[in-house]
Amino acid sequence: MPNDKLQIRIILNFKLMKHIYTFLIILLLAIACNRHGGEFTLIPYSDGEKWGFKDQNKSIILEAKYDDTYAFSEGLAAVKTNGKWGYINYDGKEVIAPVKYEQAGSFSEGLCMVCQNGLWGFINLKGKEVIPPEKFDRVGNFSEGLAMACLDGKYGYINKKGKIVIDLKYDFARDFADNRAKVMQNQRFGFVDKKGNEVVPVKYDMAGEFFNELVLTRQNSQWALVNTDGDEVVDLKYNYVWDIDNHGFYKVFNNGKYGFVNQDGKEIVLLKYDFAEDFESNIAMVKRHGKFGVIERSGREIIAPVFDKLFRSGDGIVMFQAGNHKGFIDYYGNPVIDNDVAQAIGNVATFGIPDSDTFTDPRDGYEYPLLTIGNQTWMGSNLVFEMDGSKCFDTDCSKYGRYYTYEMAQNACPEGWRLPNKTDWNTLLNAQGSTTEAYSLLTSGDFNMSLGGYYFNSQTLEGMDDYGYLWLYDENEEGTCVWFNSYTNTILQFTSDNNHLRNVRCVSDN
Repeated sequence: MPNDKLQIRIILNFKLMKHIYTFLIILLLAIACNRHGGEFTLIPYSDGEKWGFKDQNKSIILEAKYDDTYAFSEGLAAVKTNGKWGYINYDGKEVIAPVKYEQAGSFSEGLCMVCQNGLWGFINLKGKEVIPPEKFDRVGNFSEGLAMACLDGKYGYINKKGKIVIDLKYDFARDFADNRAKVMQNQRFGFVDKKGNEVVPVKYDMAGEFFNELVLTRQNSQWALVNTDGDEVVDLKYNYVWDIDNHGFYKVFNNGKYGFVNQDGKEIVLLKYDFAEDFESNIAMVKRHGKFGVIERSGREIIAPVFDKLFRSGDGIVMFQAGNHKGFIDYYGNPVIDNDVAQAIGNVATFGIPDSDTFTDPRDGYEYPLLTIGNQTWMGSNLVFEMDGSKCFDTDCSKYGRYYTYEMAQNACPEGWRLPNKTDWNTLLNAQGSTTEAYSLLTSGDFNMSLGGYYFNSQTLEGMDDYGYLWLYDENEEGTCVWFNSYTNTILQFTSDNNHLRNVRCVSDN
């Protein structure tokens, strides 16, 4: 009997310890989840010289000690020290020491691109080289099991073993999404599936992105919507059509007037405006007869075009100027707060009203909108001034601006303007808030930063609509640029090869 009681107690104690152990595991996991909260809970920040990480409450978690960094992806963040890249976890531990790779990317599907001796490959989350950086000149992130790869200027796709599964025959290629990827050959665009079949023929001068199984295309100045079978199902008879927004609207331009159509080709906003912004938060600013107003997606004018100037300033507030009077109204024209009070309390509006709302470049007559941000005056769009060797995507430079090498960029701005330096850029970013807030404000607000990609080695356009780049002046390090990343909604700085072509945004000291 005593032995039986002892055996029972041992069994009970074992069961109790098992429950306690299970509880502790769950507790530790809960603490970890609360701390990390999923992807990108730590945000890169700069103290002006080095980079570190803050949490979403802007508290410093990892002190600024790195030369450069990317946002966290799949639990790791790339960091740069002494010219080499490695990876840290949320605790700041170096999981992959920064001693080997000259360039690196972010993790996707468990793999990350790295560069050594000018060649690219992939490592896993433990730092193992699953595809050694020994062969490819360029690669892209893995998406849906495949990654773009480039060799000798030709692009195709590889699998996670490094095997070429779609021939490297294209001049440009994008990541896969919904079993399709955009490719370019001989300056013509189309889409391929994962077997390499051209589901949309590679024959178009321009191709947008699929939305509701339709994609915007242009061939010989003729615009059309094409379905997943490659059939042109909707003709759009306009001079110019912008790609679709996230609500299914296309901005269109014809005979000097702007409007909006849906995917059936129906004009939702009639072409009667001299200018129209893209819709944001279901409203868009418009200009008619020299005056500005605001419309909603139905086309209804919720603020009649009667103002000399209107500037979107966030949180449903618009800053206006009518004659000599300046102030704030909401999207329905109701007064909110006067300008003097706004300046006194600070941070009510990100963008201010400059003395003149445009600048005309005397070299070519091109007119740029102006933005006063804090004590800075910036051009409100990328530079389009033509220089020998610069490039323009398509015949209209207004959307993305021109692309320049770093050397060209030093002398591209007109008299009275210059290429911004790191101090200018950090001042601009700090005025916006966190990196994610800055990305949203600068890409969707009046700063109007377009994601035009860049020309690799001045030849092949890469990253359009995914990434945007601006050159910065740095007297200590040539080739410094800003990188807008649409996948992580972040803005980072890094050093680039000088022979790539990137965009320029000018700033004035006046």
